[in-house]
Amino acid sequence: MASPQHHPHPPAPDDVAPEKQEVSAILTTRAHEDLALARRRLDELARAVRALRRTLGDTYGVRRLCDDVERARSSLGFVGETITEAEPVALPVATPTEVMSDLPYDPVIFADADDEGVGGMRPQRRTGR
Repeated sequence: MASPQHHPHPPAPDDVAPEKQEVSAILTTRAHEDLALARRRLDELARAVRALRRTLGDTYGVRRLCDDVERARSSLGFVGETITEAEPVALPVATPTEVMSDLPYDPVIFADADDEGVGGMRPQRRTGR
């Protein structure tokens, strides 16, 4: 029995349907733009934290902020690696919307039904036993 093939890397672009390649390119480009924006904002935050350190000194809270900024920078690096390694994906297919009527149901439909969980609200019919 043959063992299942393991693909350590995403399929080459030739192995992926053209529509998936296009969607993947759009999503990857968008992800790179978002990542670049996050890095710029993190750089701004780092500058602000350095300014706080100059103003407040090397206090416990400022040291924690510095550590948090470095941890966020490291996390953005991990995210950047996953973007370049990501497999092409397809966008979800939109399902058609079904319009439901706001009109009340015909009461005849529920004429012999009990409310679930309440039960026994109508007198029991006796059969000729």
